[in-house]
Amino acid sequence: MGSKQQNLYRSTVANSQYFSNTDVAGASHVSPSTRRQAAAVIPLSDADSAGLNVLRVVACFMVIFLHVAAVGFHDFIPGWWASNVYDSVLRSCVPLFLMITGALLLRKEEGLWSFFTRRFSRVVPPFLFWSFSYLSWRHWQGTLSIEWYRWPLTILEGPTAHHLWYLYALLGIYAAIPFLRKIYLHATLSERYAFLLLWAVASTWQLAESAQEPPSPLVDIYQFSFFAGLIGYVFLGAVIADLLGRLQRQRIGFLLLFILSSALTAISTYALSTSSGVPNTLMYSFQSPFVMAAGISLFVLLTRIGQYFQKTPTKWLQQLSGATLGIYGIHVFVLEILHTRWINGELLPAPWLSIPIFSLVVFIVSAAVILIVRRASWLRGII
Repeated sequence: MGSKQQNLYRSTVANSQYFSNTDVAGASHVSPSTRRQAAAVIPLSDADSAGLNVLRVVACFMVIFLHVAAVGFHDFIPGWWASNVYDSVLRSCVPLFLMITGALLLRKEEGLWSFFTRRFSRVVPPFLFWSFSYLSWRHWQGTLSIEWYRWPLTILEGPTAHHLWYLYALLGIYAAIPFLRKIYLHATLSERYAFLLLWAVASTWQLAESAQEPPSPLVDIYQFSFFAGLIGYVFLGAVIADLLGRLQRQRIGFLLLFILSSALTAISTYALSTSSGVPNTLMYSFQSPFVMAAGISLFVLLTRIGQYFQKTPTKWLQQLSGATLGIYGIHVFVLEILHTRWINGELLPAPWLSIPIFSLVVFIVSAAVILIVRRASWLRGII
């Protein structure tokens, strides 16, 4: 959407807001928050929408890459530095998914019932399908000793595979979005910045307290934990989406910020690990300010790529983007099978090269399986 179209859109929204808030005598009683909303929420251009598809696919690949790299992190072995560097570069993968959610869902009005029925109908079936699938997989492997009739309770109690924690988190985040949306739409830009500042401070503070022995409870005592956690990334994604045009002009700066934040994550992880004598994952946390900075940088940089798909929209990109939840769900199956069959569960040789190659293979196999399965339309809502 060009600048003229965006200006026309703002004018149309502003006029509609005026007439809907004018009484019979013609007296305007438009609230300041309504005026700010009409001026602040900028519709995504076709290039930005394509950029979000690119971002979703890249974030999905980053998750797989991260899980492959993590195999060699937990012991100080010759390939440890490769795992540490790759881990540090890839840590913003899940925050990117949440920022996409914010960019798409916080910046529009929607009825409460409509939102819940649409969103939960999209996440609950995959949540149940993959949870039961991994329980079945563990049972077939002989590593699950739980009776089948207790499986539903087991699913309610927590993830049945380590990566499925994200689906549990997504249920809670979706429950909060309609209310977070009200805050976002009726806040000024400075108020949005203030919210993000409180989130960044509370999250970093909570991370620092968790490193103490025993952990300090001050964030919880003062109830700053309300601001901490993953929900801030949803709000962050909406703010960045409204500023994309301006931010994308600073591509070099964001590239340097991404490199710096990733390097600081790797260096601080090395320092903490050597001081404690065991690999330490504290700075890999999504609450780390370095991970936050990396997520912001990648969001701006990768959405910019969407301009290359604006004039010639690619159907394969849309299909691959739509399949990312299924790819996320199945990739641990694929990773475990290939890891066991190819190298008997051993560490990957020549890790600087083999980790990205193996990650790409897992991604391609996972994507191929999901895209084939999704050719059956009735399965698209499940996988």
